[in-house]
Formats: sequence, structure tokens, C-alpha cells
Amino acid sequence: MCNSTARANGGVRAPIIGNVGGHRGPNLSTVGRTATKAAIRNHIVNGSNVMPAFGDVLEAQKINDLVEYLRSCRKKPEEYHPGQ
Repeated sequence: MCNSTARANGGVRAPIIGNVGGHRGPNLSTVGRTATKAAIRNHIVNGSNVMPAFGDVLEAQKINDLVEYLRSCRKKPEEYHPGQ
């Protein structure tokens, strides 16, 4: 889901999840280990200093789906091997 969405929306700045994604966005491979659903939702809806807000762009169900997906990103960093 995330990879195709990123590519469709100019994935160059897309976040990285696992070994997939852009090169300018943050690595979200483990975001589900550290961020609450509320924090993830807040960043998606309102943006941050490094991410635009998507609250006016995405439908509520898309935001819910994205929050659930990002909460599932819980792999330990050592489980990823960039460049392979």
C-alpha cells in the first residue's frame, strides 16, 4: 500500500518502510514501536516541520487505514538490510 501510494504521489520524498521508499523522507520502519495512534494521526492530519498536512487531502477512511498500517510497522531496525 505505502509503496504504491508514495510512487503515485511523487515518491522521491516518500518515507522509507523496510527497504522501500524515497530517499528524502524519514524511515518509518519502526514507527509502530514508538508512536501512538493519536500521534501518528496528528502528524498525518496536521503535518509537522518535515511533513505536509494531509488532513484536507485524504478521506477519513484513508487516514484511518494509514494509521493502522503505520502502527503495524514494528520491526526492529536490525531486521532490515538496506541495499539488499
